[in-house]
Amino acid sequence: MTLYRSTLTIPPVPAGTLLELDADDWLFGRGQPPGQPYTLVVTRVRIELARCYDNELVWVIGHAPDCAGDHPPCREALVRTTALRHRAETRSGTPFGPPSGRRSRPGE
Repeated sequence: MTLYRSTLTIPPVPAGTLLELDADDWLFGRGQPPGQPYTLVVTRVRIELARCYDNELVWVIGHAPDCAGDHPPCREALVRTTALRHRAETRSGTPFGPPSGRRSRPGE
């Protein structure tokens, strides 16, 4: 018996990643009305729950970009794994590339 059919892989999303999602990249969330772009600083990706969604969706937990982060995460969204893969493929270096505004140097 197969528990899930999808062979989609979920790219690693390091904690601290600024994740900017288009309105159609996520389905449900906390901290933002549906149907709008959603931005959060990632603290955790709940990969263990992805198989419940045939690896097509994953819960991403974090903070608003302007949040001090001195409290439990205040944002979470059910994100399409295709959106995560697309962002990983369009960045250089590590799966999500160097932080914005910083270029990696040889040997780093």
